[in-house]
Amino acid sequence: MIISSSLRRWWRVNVGSALCALVLSLSSAAGAQSAPAAGTIQIGKIDSIYSGTLKEQRPYLVYLPPSYSDTTHLTAHFAKVSRQMGYTVRPPEMMLDLLGHLAMPRDTIKAIALLRSGTEQYPASANAWSSYGDALMATSNTTQAIAAFEKALALKPAHAHAIAMLKTLRK
Repeated sequence: MIISSSLRRWWRVNVGSALCALVLSLSSAAGAQSAPAAGTIQIGKIDSIYSGTLKEQRPYLVYLPPSYSDTTHLTAHFAKVSRQMGYTVRPPEMMLDLLGHLAMPRDTIKAIALLRSGTEQYPASANAWSSYGDALMATSNTTQAIAAFEKALALKPAHAHAIAMLKTLRK
């Protein structure tokens, strides 16, 4: 399947910049490289999936846009979408959480910014506070991490991850 340049441009402008991960179909002429182990996702690697409609394996590329961890890009994108729609459109909580966790091993500063943005956008979310605590914990910021996990527990007293992390941090 060949994707026209106008469709790619439309996708990039209207959809692509807000996605966490973008799966692009490749032409069936593209040779498939070695597939990753079952159950794993490797960014930048070609994998394949069986198409029931076409009755064949179709290769695809797992791709994250360069802006995946750029909080200014996300803010600008959703402000633009909000203006176009005429009402406020916020980045989905799961998107901020996923992007923050993807950024954490590479750049903890960006991860903290993304996950802090999650707590600002969704202050009543125990998961947002717990994820923010994970990022703070990764930078050895114990005092603020404890405060974030305590906030998660205040919102959801049975939050298992926050309970476990607080036990770890208080040892």
